[in-house]
Amino acid sequence: SYTGSTQSYTVPAGVSSLTIEAWGAEGYGNEGEGGYVSADLAVTAGEVLEIYVGGEGIGTTAGYNGGGQGGSSTHGQGGSGGGASDVRRGAYTLNDRIIVAGGGGGTSGNCGNNSAEGGHGGGLIGMSGCVFSCSDCQYTGAGGTQTAGGIAGPTTHGSCGGNNDGVFGIGGSNTPNSYGSGGGGGWYGGGSGCYEGAGGGSSYTDPAASNVVHVQGGRTGNGQIVITSAATVGCP
Repeated sequence: SYTGSTQSYTVPAGVSSLTIEAWGAEGYGNEGEGGYVSADLAVTAGEVLEIYVGGEGIGTTAGYNGGGQGGSSTHGQGGSGGGASDVRRGAYTLNDRIIVAGGGGGTSGNCGNNSAEGGHGGGLIGMSGCVFSCSDCQYTGAGGTQTAGGIAGPTTHGSCGGNNDGVFGIGGSNTPNSYGSGGGGGWYGGGSGCYEGAGGGSSYTDPAASNVVHVQGGRTGNGQIVITSAATVGCP
């Protein structure tokens, strides 16, 4: 479960494969839900994996593990993105993630308080804030993909110059007093929105994973990771 800090898991003796289920965290608002991913992954007994469970975006406070920070909270204009949930091996950097569940994008308020919801996290491409736009999508952030962060809402707008695209692992944020929402964390983070909802982060599994399942959205609140191991047949 979510703790706001790094956790660890040691692969038990006799175990060579794990089934890992991960849910990303929700961005601030009523939509922008975290995504789900499940996969079977080969491991080595005694190996230590690092676990990062994403935190929900709350107001202008970015969700733990890659959620983008929202800008000004005036008139509900700056909700933050939810963090991704992931498992890492080896050097434990962002490049060492073997499974990632994208976090949801934050909500903004172009048509009234918290009226422009963020896109869901998850899937190979995170959901754009355009899906829940309250106007015509010109200010929304795009979802992260497998190769790039989501594009932010237009930085040419006078009140949105602090908007940022999502990047590897991290949703796009807004500088203080900028009227924008933060993107969801993920394999690549979602882009921040300008007065409108931000994009969700993308999910990911290691290319060697099997039985992969992706679901966009579905998780509210903080993220979660469930690890199931099955002992190898015969004596370890």
